[in-house]
Amino acid sequence: MPEKLENDVLRPAMVAYFCMARLHSKVITLDLQMGLSCMSQSLELYGKVVNYCTKHPESIQRVEAEYELCKEMVDLLPVRMDRLRSNMVQ
Repeated sequence: MPEKLENDVLRPAMVAYFCMARLHSKVITLDLQMGLSCMSQSLELYGKVVNYCTKHPESIQRVEAEYELCKEMVDLLPVRMDRLRSNMVQ
């Protein structure tokens, strides 16, 4: 991903990262390790949106709804991952 996206590709790129992150978080598997891996990938992708918008605050208004959801997921996913890890130990 480039350091700064052009205005015409900013929204499509951020929405693509958001959608990929959402897809990774929706994977259903009985393999706890695979589930953890998917959540980790999801967290990384949500984080890319949050980090980009943090570095370029002017871009937030173009992807405001997705940005807010990504911020929320960056906070919530580690808790879900910890819960899954604790289930793996038991």
